[in-house]
Amino acid sequence: RVERIEVDDHNPPALLQLIGFLERARKLPFLAPQGADGGRGSRGVIAVHCKGGKGRTGIFVSAWLLYTQFSPTALEAMEWFAERRTGPGAKHPQGVTQPSQKRYVVYAELSLAHHGFTAPELLLTRI
Repeated sequence: RVERIEVDDHNPPALLQLIGFLERARKLPFLAPQGADGGRGSRGVIAVHCKGGKGRTGIFVSAWLLYTQFSPTALEAMEWFAERRTGPGAKHPQGVTQPSQKRYVVYAELSLAHHGFTAPELLLTRI
């Protein structure tokens, strides 16, 4: 299954796009906890990529690391991504570098720390 999430280069996704990605990824059957799939214990892979494989990819991967509690903080998630993307011992690890993109990883961290994210539907009648 392939899903495309439109995000302009050098920009963060909308928070709804980021949280929506986490919620949809969580529901993928091959990512079920061990034993939850009838005892098969199968594990799957989510592939995330953008043109450069750095900023936008790093946001989604870092948010997933937070969501799954693999990384306890946004900073640690982004550092882990940069190290894995560039390779261990790299002089200049390349990961999420744009300030606006880093902020959105922090927004994901804060959202998850405050018991998730809900987006109520609003109907504007006038502005």
